[in-house]
Amino acid sequence: MADVGVPRHRPQIEILKKVVPIASLLQCRVVRTKDHKKQAKFDLFEEGEDGLVEGINDELGPHVLRILPDQGTRSRRHYTMYLPPPPHSSAATETGRGETVGRPVGRVESDSLGTDFRIYDCSWSGRESDGEGVHWREVCAVHYQVIRLSKGGPRRMTVVMHAVDKHGTRCKSPAPSADLARSGLMERYRRFGATDTGIVVLENKLPRWNEENHSYMLDFFGRVTQPSVKNFQLVHPEDTDYTVAQFGKVGEDMFTLDLRFPMSPIMAVGIA
Repeated sequence: MADVGVPRHRPQIEILKKVVPIASLLQCRVVRTKDHKKQAKFDLFEEGEDGLVEGINDELGPHVLRILPDQGTRSRRHYTMYLPPPPHSSAATETGRGETVGRPVGRVESDSLGTDFRIYDCSWSGRESDGEGVHWREVCAVHYQVIRLSKGGPRRMTVVMHAVDKHGTRCKSPAPSADLARSGLMERYRRFGATDTGIVVLENKLPRWNEENHSYMLDFFGRVTQPSVKNFQLVHPEDTDYTVAQFGKVGEDMFTLDLRFPMSPIMAVGIA
């Protein structure tokens, strides 16, 4: 009998949790599907071999993740990321939405205002049964600045994540361990700011107003083909030429998602 205490998907899970290696670029597609209640689910695919050619008609690469909204969370935006169900495997489960999925690997949780989000990955200890043995770990936090409709303009986003060395290992924080234990990443940023060298803060690159098109524009180097308020590029404030992650629309329900060091796929999907 197989040992059910060790997830069969562990190699794939570890890849999704790891940051992209230095000097590498990971290019993906996100496909949105809405049900009869207009609730959206999202699927993450690797980029097809030909890259971005015809947008929605492109051939996609392997299916990597399925992202589903949780049940009973209308006041809060909570999503769970699952591995695709392996064919002919007992590891597949059925969600409350009737979706057949593999094991959970990540979560996105928001506050009631929809301005602060926490992103988690997970690990297992012991046997996994009905969620037992699953441990969630915060890996990223996002804050959206509220912009009044009368002011208009692009939205502003702040992303806080753990600082890592060139091997992807977390850097130690000088903050007291007791404070770290009870503080989330965004709380640490608001409390300690730049003095906490155990975190990295990213911001969305602000677009420039184009007089000819009468709209805000960013250069996505051909990877984004349609305007959307959800299009973004994440950069470090001190190095705005290095894009850590970018997300943008290429079809009615299709988006590109590209990421570099020190971003992991679970972080990037959660932010997007």
